Amino acid sequence: MTTDITKLAQSLKAAATDVKETAHIARYVKATIARQTFKELMTPENILALVEALEKSQATEAHCNRGWSEAHEQEARAEAAEKRIAELDAELEREREKSRRVMFRIAELESRTVKPAPVIPSELHPDTQKLVTDFCTALAEKLYKAQLKYGYDADWKQDGWPSQCQTHFHQHIAKGDPRDVAAYCAFMWWHGWSTKPAECLEPRTVTVKLPDYRNTYKSPLADEVEHQVRLALELLSSAAGIKVEAE
Repeated sequence: MTTDITKLAQSLKAAATDVKETAHIARYVKATIARQTFKELMTPENILALVEALEKSQATEAHCNRGWSEAHEQEARAEAAEKRIAELDAELEREREKSRRVMFRIAELESRTVKPAPVIPSELHPDTQKLVTDFCTALAEKLYKAQLKYGYDADWKQDGWPSQCQTHFHQHIAKGDPRDVAAYCAFMWWHGWSTKPAECLEPRTVTVKLPDYRNTYKSPLADEVEHQVRLALELLSSAAGIKVEAE
């Protein structure tokens, strides 16, 4: 069909050219033949065939144009996608670099804050080593519970309380918990204080009149309360170098 249309178009073109070239010669045989040939070719069938071929050609061209347009759009989208992927890759690399810096900073801070474990002489008997570590653990737990209960932090590092520290130390000796005694020993060791009561103070005698606990408690509870009060006074006064005489 395409070949026939091509031949028809070529024949019409040739006939039209002949008619145009011989149009000024009215009685020339060649002009007559040209007009006759052109007339024979210009039939409705040939015209419709040419029109149909033209429409098909235009439709094909439009389809091709749409195809080219879609191809260009897809190419543009692909280029935009590649550009966006490159941007995301660059952003991801920046975030990775930030993460690496943060991890490096964390490791650096940990290396500064983490203290080495206490060194125990390797020649120390294993049982004694275990005793030391177990007691240190128990002492740490005791101090932590006191911190939670009373809100203590690092108050023990403050200066100016050696007498109070010694008083508490002797109180805990009387109470009998080795962990509390060890805690105050550690405080005084850190400050360089002695565990002995202050000897530089001049002994003083203070007379304390105790109330009659029998007015408040019934016997034998009243006697027990008075006994415990006397013990507490003796303990406190001995730490401060004071002699208490209870009446």
